[in-house]
Amino acid sequence: MIDFITDFGNYLKTHYPIHPLWADLLSATTLASVLTEDTFFRNNFGRNRCNLWIAYLAPSGDFKSVPIDECVIPLLRYLTSWYAKNTGQPRYFILPSIASSVEGMIKHLAEFNSRGLIYRDELTTLFKESLHKDYLTDEFELYSKFYDGIIPPRETMKFNLREPLEVYVNLVGATTPQHLYHNLSLQFFFQGCGNRWLYVRHQVPKRAYQEEELFVRDPPNWTKEELPTDLMKFADALIEASKTVVEFTIDPEAEKISTHFFNEREELRFELMKSTNPFIAEYVRRD
Repeated sequence: MIDFITDFGNYLKTHYPIHPLWADLLSATTLASVLTEDTFFRNNFGRNRCNLWIAYLAPSGDFKSVPIDECVIPLLRYLTSWYAKNTGQPRYFILPSIASSVEGMIKHLAEFNSRGLIYRDELTTLFKESLHKDYLTDEFELYSKFYDGIIPPRETMKFNLREPLEVYVNLVGATTPQHLYHNLSLQFFFQGCGNRWLYVRHQVPKRAYQEEELFVRDPPNWTKEELPTDLMKFADALIEASKTVVEFTIDPEAEKISTHFFNEREELRFELMKSTNPFIAEYVRRD
């Protein structure tokens, strides 16, 4: 039995020159994408789902999306194919990202598939409506509901959602720091949608590559419907995980890390409350 997050993360670090934290987060999000809303852990505030939203902020050419295109997406596609062949009931683990219509996204979640991973090579295009149409700024609120797991009833001219919809959405995106700054308004964070992400900002240091690092000497013999042999053990682990419904218990070391994070956040918040910038000061206030 492999330790999926550690082993798949190490696989990505070995094969691609990416930030180690991005590799680990991609690994964790790949695993999270095959789970459901019925897999969770508890703290004193209630049930916590395992879905993750992660974003890589790095310059062009830093291999932001290559490991996703070459490993993460093929693994999830393979699982869909495996379920169709072996159970006769396909499960879909990749959700469409309909940048032109958030209503279309809700319709898909309600009528076809409400669980899985959304992947955008350019993160900011996910919020295309909010970038250009002031009257649709509630798109941020809707995406926040995707993360939280419950979409409230909603009625529009094109689509009616009469009952609350339970969803389980993971999200992976990448962009450059400057593009994020110039294309998303402060409302992205003020509303709270931007705070649901885990961000990795990194610039890979200058290095010299060898030919064998860039070019394949013996091309692998596998088709689009198959997986490379070295990815099959990860596919098998994901298949087993996808069958699991469990309430996790938190490792004591993880509890310490999380507590330290919350305490650091509170220290920073109270410092920012002293800011002379009214937007920052009001943003971090809780009273």
